[in-house]
Amino acid sequence: MFAETTAAITAAKEAYALVKVLKDAREQSVIDKATGELHEKITELQMLNAELASLYHAEKQVTMQLTEENAQIKMFALQSSQYEIHTMESGSTVYRLKAVPDPDMKTHYLCANCYQKREISILQPTGKVIADSASNYCKQSLCPACGTTFLMHRLPKKEKYIPQPISRKGGW
Repeated sequence: MFAETTAAITAAKEAYALVKVLKDAREQSVIDKATGELHEKITELQMLNAELASLYHAEKQVTMQLTEENAQIKMFALQSSQYEIHTMESGSTVYRLKAVPDPDMKTHYLCANCYQKREISILQPTGKVIADSASNYCKQSLCPACGTTFLMHRLPKKEKYIPQPISRKGGW
């Protein structure tokens, strides 16, 4: 962009010099030659102006895109500062609120996969109970954004549960 700006300034200076020659000239041949050169410089200036306008527009688009990305990163940083990494009883790694604002309210959990991609996705219970070992059963939750399933809270051993097969929807 600097080279184009310098070229435009140089062409403008040359055009000004030609206008000065036209003003001072008395012979028709000198006037005709200077007029032709002036038309060439004006055309060159118009082309450089169009090129500069195009470069300016491209830079403006990049600036707008970077500003939007920066705002998204700041928003995620603000939201994510309220969460901490947590390992569930079943061994699943999720994110949860550092402090629950209301003691009557249960905490919610975020998908670790989506969290790493700067997305906040709250895990939803599937209602399924899955065996995580020979004698342990856990409630299952699903990330609505990426489809990852998580084994969450272990259920008391004294109860008998009928394990349900894990559904592999979405291609995996």
